[in-house]
Amino acid sequence: MQKLTLKIILQALEPILISEQGQVLDPKQTFPRICTDTRSIQPGDWFLALVGLNHDGHDYLELAIAAGAGGAIVSKLDAAQQAKPCLLVSDTLKAYQLIAQAYRRQLKAKVIAVTGSNGKTTVKELLRDTLKAAGKSIHCTQANENNEIGLPKSILACPHDSDYLVLELGMRGLGQIDELTRIAEPDLVAITNIGFAHVGLLGSREKIAQAKAEILLAAPLNAKCFIPEEPLLQKWAEQSRAEGRTVSTFPKAKIEIDSGLESLSASFAGREFLAPLHSYALLENMPLLASILTAEKIDLNYLRKVLEITEPVVGRGAVSEISTGVLLADDSYNASPDSLLLAGKKLSCYRAAGYRSVFVLGEIAELGDWQASLLEETVASLSLLCDDVFCLGLSYTGFSAPNLTVFTDQESLLAELKDLILAEFSSVILCFKASRAAKLEVLISKLKSTLPQN
Repeated sequence: MQKLTLKIILQALEPILISEQGQVLDPKQTFPRICTDTRSIQPGDWFLALVGLNHDGHDYLELAIAAGAGGAIVSKLDAAQQAKPCLLVSDTLKAYQLIAQAYRRQLKAKVIAVTGSNGKTTVKELLRDTLKAAGKSIHCTQANENNEIGLPKSILACPHDSDYLVLELGMRGLGQIDELTRIAEPDLVAITNIGFAHVGLLGSREKIAQAKAEILLAAPLNAKCFIPEEPLLQKWAEQSRAEGRTVSTFPKAKIEIDSGLESLSASFAGREFLAPLHSYALLENMPLLASILTAEKIDLNYLRKVLEITEPVVGRGAVSEISTGVLLADDSYNASPDSLLLAGKKLSCYRAAGYRSVFVLGEIAELGDWQASLLEETVASLSLLCDDVFCLGLSYTGFSAPNLTVFTDQESLLAELKDLILAEFSSVILCFKASRAAKLEVLISKLKSTLPQN
């Protein structure tokens, strides 16, 4: 973080300033960083004491001071006596967000905010790599820091001279995208899609669309907005346009495997993008990426070059050879019905190229009352896309579909996978996907340890 001064913070918060008697603070004083974790404090940083359900940052104030904190932002008067100088506020989380908003207003960077049921991380990372290739300096959301705490952290970490700041906006309910958008004040906003992720929390795709559409109504009036051709968003898009924003829709890409069975193509609006077989999910996002980059007058050939070399990350679709003739598509980090079908379509491309395609599906969370019907429908679709579908968990008991086998324990599934791999003489690709809590990476590790290594 750079060029965030005490004066800016005082104007943003209107706090009570407490300092040692006779201590004079310079309003032009800059803050190296504002930290919420004492483990990462460096000398001169200020410590902000967040209060959560299980932890109270005020309990760690002495550790922060010992680590070299130059001051603190607190909401408890007794804590204010421990650290001087300090700023006393009514709500430290709100203070964190207001400081981030004030800092965002000092940035020269254009801010791009991305939300949606799936694809946020993919869009963010491809934007990052493409803008870098075009010679732009860019900062973006790190890991999954896309909530009411992570977003301020991402903004405050942005170098002052960045050309672009790309932010993911996540949500767990209504009102949250609105809050995050007002903090970020983005110049460009995008909704990747409306799916079933979090349907257990919100109850329907209509409510999910309403939650995601908050970005269209909370963005500044001069923001450019990009949305898919999704009927559920049209009401909110029209309202946003009526308020003066520019709202553009992007089409769905037609993705095909080439005649040589070695690569994929995505075509839309007279444009075409090529990518390796493992990049199906990347190609799904080409229409949105092309829309944003065109609006920013960035040559789309930079995006084409990035596609040629981009590899999915471990846990999010990375494909690797784990034994001779055996490919692993590791998509185990998280899952929703929509992302399951996307992974199934990727496997179907390998199937067309001559691979035996095996989809390993663990438990899927946050589907609420939709759990049984959505899972059964998704499994039926996967069974048509893949040679085998192996489901692990009690949720799948009683399901019936072509090529489907249900397992209730990891060991039985592991034994079946080993038998299939050893009996299969042609190439095999395995895709593992489940919600984060299922910890399928443990099963992957066990499988790797039992197979002959290259």
